[in-house]
Amino acid sequence: ANHRLRLEADPATAIKALEGADQRLRETGDPGWIEVRRKLAGEIAALRAVAGLDRAGLAARMEALGEQVQGLRIQGTGPLPATRRTEPEASPADEAERSLASLARDGWVGLKSLLVIRHHGKPVSAMLPPGEQFYIYQNLRLQFEAASLALLRRDQPLYDASLGNAARWIDELFDTGEAATAAAREQIEALREVRVAEALPDISGSLAALRARLRADPPAGGEAQ
Repeated sequence: ANHRLRLEADPATAIKALEGADQRLRETGDPGWIEVRRKLAGEIAALRAVAGLDRAGLAARMEALGEQVQGLRIQGTGPLPATRRTEPEASPADEAERSLASLARDGWVGLKSLLVIRHHGKPVSAMLPPGEQFYIYQNLRLQFEAASLALLRRDQPLYDASLGNAARWIDELFDTGEAATAAAREQIEALREVRVAEALPDISGSLAALRARLRADPPAGGEAQ
């Protein structure tokens, strides 16, 4: 359980392993395991405190936001027609080569010039043909993809950076007076409050107690090994 928690940051699986260990000790009927079981109970409770985050649900919310991007209006334009979504499918090899950090970084590099245009007071729509508008939508979706991956991997810096980029781009490039844009920004702000990299508890105490008990009084039948 401790190995799984440290290497894979998987509290749910570690809980199941500790519960299984407690079940085996209970089935021995030996009251001498009480100290080990007490430590197991404390560690299970600590793990449950960090396993309550609904990562799958949050990932689904970000996927939905990525799909809603197409309906948001860039300042001075109309929504991009859905028929323009013709991006090529990435091969498994291509996906494997794209790191989490590059998902956020590449989108930011691609939009730097657009943000400079806004800061000089020129309307984005006056400088962008439909093909480049499509690029904006694609890169905004990219930020939600990067945030979703960061969520599942408990990468707080990338999670924060990706959602921060998405919020900044919407403020800079999209019509924030529209209800759909305002709703998207509200959802992003709610997601930015989530802490995806909880500090994992130390669950080595029960193992240490178990080993100490086995050294002091090895079970004749090996029930608890």
